[in-house]
Amino acid sequence: MARRLILHCLPPDGPGCVLQRRFLDAALPQRARVELSDPMHQSRSRWPEGLPEPLGPVRLLHGPTPFGYFDGLSAPVLHVMVLGDPADAFVRFAQRLMLADAQEVRAAAGAWPDEAAAADLDSMVDWLLDQSLVRRTRLGAATRLTAGAPLISGGAEAAEMLPAARANLSRVNLLIGLEGRLDAFAQDLSEVMGWTPPFQEVEPKAAASPGAEALGASVRARLAAATAADRALLGAAEEAVREDA
Repeated sequence: MARRLILHCLPPDGPGCVLQRRFLDAALPQRARVELSDPMHQSRSRWPEGLPEPLGPVRLLHGPTPFGYFDGLSAPVLHVMVLGDPADAFVRFAQRLMLADAQEVRAAAGAWPDEAAAADLDSMVDWLLDQSLVRRTRLGAATRLTAGAPLISGGAEAAEMLPAARANLSRVNLLIGLEGRLDAFAQDLSEVMGWTPPFQEVEPKAAASPGAEALGASVRARLAAATAADRALLGAAEEAVREDA
């Protein structure tokens, strides 16, 4: 049976999703790709009992799903995750919402910022860090999902899940990519999966945007504390990549 690729997008619009848009869309026809965007998938740790699993030509399942979500399905799987700096990703998230319409902002943050909160990048980041929906679905998301917890979950803090997340990094059927080496990782992935034609970019590279270094000291420190678990996970992933090199 053909191997199926599971792309864990951490966070949902993070570098894993960039990999999917820029490369995987060229490697696989649309009928072979399934995006798990239903909120049902974001609140569970296992594939729903009684829900038929994807069959036929499906080769790629992608979305903010936790490790272990597909355990027990019939097709052999290869897990893929791409990690980058969580503070920089949060700043990009804030920048995107500053340019978004009210519907998109409310969907991502659960509220609409007042004029002062949206006045500049520092204020927007500070406001987003206070929003409960953002804390539940974005801060610590990579750690929770890698530990096997659903994206939308209560209970343990992300820092408490770090040991389980680090343990999952050693899965034999996991490939780890780093945001700074996305092109090389995409090529490695195509060789592992035996995809033809060769990978080609279908989405141009985005222009570099400011990261956390663009913030004032106080907001930057607050953001660093809020993303500490995901930063620790990134460090563990970088170490795993070095060991496999």
